[in-house]
Amino acid sequence: MNKNNIKTAIYSDYPAKLKLKKLNIITDIVVSSTDADIDRLKPDPKALLYLANHFGVDVCDCLFIGDRD
Repeated sequence: MNKNNIKTAIYSDYPAKLKLKKLNIITDIVVSSTDADIDRLKPDPKALLYLANHFGVDVCDCLFIGDRD
């Protein structure tokens, strides 16, 4: 959680932890489509539902920002 108490997550199709570390990007959780708990590629919503559940919030209370149409 950041100084504004906003929980953040990164969801990538591929493992991104090393890249985020090198970019000095800090987030509460990082998941990828290749994780055993996800095992689905975008646009399957499984990862987004997983993250909302992880934070204990309804998906209606989440802001999702993507980098593609």
